[in-house]
Amino acid sequence: MEMNNKTKVIPAPAVTETVVEVKILLNNKQICESNVVLQLDQK
Repeated sequence: MEMNNKTKVIPAPAVTETVVEVKILLNNKQICESNVVLQLDQK
């Protein structure tokens, strides 16, 4: 976590922020899909 705080001093390009957002969206999509699978298994 300390390393992250140090890197925040350097202005991060918008590209990396977009990549992070895309990764978060993909993670959310995977979580949603796994939840659907769990619900189907329970039926």
